[in-house]
Amino acid sequence: MIDAPAYLVDELRRLTGPTGAVENVTEILIDAADGLRVINEVEQLAAFEWAACQTSQGVRRVLFGLELGMTEREAVRLLDSGGTPLSCHLMLSEGPRASLGLLSPIHLDEWVNSPVAPGSTIELRSGMALQVDIIPATGTDHFTTNIEDGVALAG
Repeated sequence: MIDAPAYLVDELRRLTGPTGAVENVTEILIDAADGLRVINEVEQLAAFEWAACQTSQGVRRVLFGLELGMTEREAVRLLDSGGTPLSCHLMLSEGPRASLGLLSPIHLDEWVNSPVAPGSTIELRSGMALQVDIIPATGTDHFTTNIEDGVALAG
């Protein structure tokens, strides 16, 4: 199993020929202990924080600008990113679509392997950015908001 689109893996297999090997080395990038993408430079953490603040202000504009009868598209325009990159991609759903749950993932490194697990011996280090998700499940016909944010470790 390889964590890459099949068309890329197939092309790599074609290029290496019948005697070559194509292996999954995803851990080089995202291994929770020493993957190359696990530790961020201070400049990258600052860029994450700036983008998160821009996104938070957009969410505030949506919450205070919502009006009865607005469509999802009208509401999401209130985010007004001004063309700057967001720390997540847009997802706003209401009505019957809300029952589908989250319609897409967010954050640059949300899917990096987590060092937090029962029995983990992985040391949390300066430069790590950890995704924190709070996704309440009501177990009823009523839906609620979810909160996803990041925590950066610096020392």
